[in-house]
Amino acid sequence: MSINFKEKVKGLFKYIFLGILLLGILIFRVGLDGNIMFVGIGIIILLPFGIWLFIENSKDKKAIENNNAEIQKLKKYGEKIIVNLENIPIKSNSWKEEVRHTSQYEDKVSSVNINYNLIELEIPYKGDFIHYSLHIGMDTTILKMHFAIKRETVLYIDLKDKNKNYLDLEFLER
Repeated sequence: MSINFKEKVKGLFKYIFLGILLLGILIFRVGLDGNIMFVGIGIIILLPFGIWLFIENSKDKKAIENNNAEIQKLKKYGEKIIVNLENIPIKSNSWKEEVRHTSQYEDKVSSVNINYNLIELEIPYKGDFIHYSLHIGMDTTILKMHFAIKRETVLYIDLKDKNKNYLDLEFLER
């Protein structure tokens, strides 16, 4: 019951947050028609949102930098296990989804290919298995071609904690 209450309060704050943001935008917009006082009030209301966005963006960049640093540390000091990519089972689900693009002048519908590939690996490690699961949003045929060309990759494992690991699939990003 406590978690449900927390979720409801969180949802309520989200709507209050959005309401104040829209009010600030509206007041600012009205002020642009010639009322400087409304422009100032709109800026005062919107300023905390700008600061919040800046802080959130900084947190995201810091998290990405920390993740990249952790990956580099694993690559440098971690144990390396070669993973054969040639016979990896790929569970795939692909479909077309219609997307509507609406503008003032036209209403256009286009199809977008959605690819959902699940790869689950059990890699033997010191008498145990490391279970590795990942989703790759790429055409299945192209993914299989990448795996066939590359043939093998490396799983980097932290020497102190086998749950800290990194499967090097950076070749898929090129």
